[in-house]
Amino acid sequence: MEFFVFFTVGLLAGWIANRLVEEKKSALFPDLVIGVAGAVIGGSVFKIFDMTLYGFWGSLGISVLGSTLLLLLIGMFYKRRFQARPKT
Repeated sequence: MEFFVFFTVGLLAGWIANRLVEEKKSALFPDLVIGVAGAVIGGSVFKIFDMTLYGFWGSLGISVLGSTLLLLLIGMFYKRRFQARPKT
């Protein structure tokens, strides 16, 4: 049962964060990976600030926050590294 809840929260968090940051559709697996990684990041951030949220909605909120941070960091790195070079 816990695996199903973890899977559902990760999938929803990845999908919501993807819509907030990129506003485009993506596949199921990348959303799940981003959501699970976001849950870890969000949980770490909340632990640093000694904050807790309980229940499904709390877990989803923490996961969305972490997933959004992850996508923003990836976007900043990706844009900086792969920017088009000016033609000479």
